[in-house]
Amino acid sequence: MKEFGTACIQKDDISGQLELVFEYHTKIKIYNKNGFSAANIIIPTYKGANYEELITELKASTFNFIDGNFAETVMDRKAVLKKTDRNTSS
Repeated sequence: MKEFGTACIQKDDISGQLELVFEYHTKIKIYNKNGFSAANIIIPTYKGANYEELITELKASTFNFIDGNFAETVMDRKAVLKKTDRNTSS
């Protein structure tokens, strides 16, 4: 697996507030069906009294080597599961 990301601070055009923008990229090589679970990614976010982390763009693709060429299949949006209720009890 390869992971990398970039972060920057920018000003929101509408609210005028500063935002931290983080772009995260990962590349996972799966060789057979036993590796499918490695493609399940969990992105934790924080929601507090003063701010909330949001995921505004999510893109994912699979690439298969077919007849000497790479074929891209874009992830269907229905494949994204959002868990909004978190268990906060200890």
